[in-house]
Amino acid sequence: MQCFQPKKLVEYVKSPLFIFQSGFDSFQVRNTFSMDLYQAIKNHSSINPSHMALLQDFKQQIIMALPHSSATKEYIVTSTFGHSFAFASYKKPMFADTNSEPIERAFRDWYFDKQPINFIDPSNVPYYPGTLSN
Repeated sequence: MQCFQPKKLVEYVKSPLFIFQSGFDSFQVRNTFSMDLYQAIKNHSSINPSHMALLQDFKQQIIMALPHSSATKEYIVTSTFGHSFAFASYKKPMFADTNSEPIERAFRDWYFDKQPINFIDPSNVPYYPGTLSN
């Protein structure tokens, strides 16, 4: 049954849709993969190559599930290791690169029709928000 999966469901959404998703969602890592991998990322421990490949594949699957870009469906995929962090860190950079624009500005630009927003963090490694300095 694919008709009610988010990937299929979003095709039928007519209202504006702004997706803000982590390519390395901490909830998914903890509950789908393992608590050990979750702790390794959170504690800045080394991640073995097979786990890193698993994480990168997970991010790629998220990217492939995104809707086609349109005037009403836009997105940001970050490499932040978090789940519901958009409200807590909306003034911080959206990517590991501290020069990237804040989430708040990107959303505002989309909301007020200033520019299309389709950003994917180029980093293939998860980073924990506490490691960035502003």
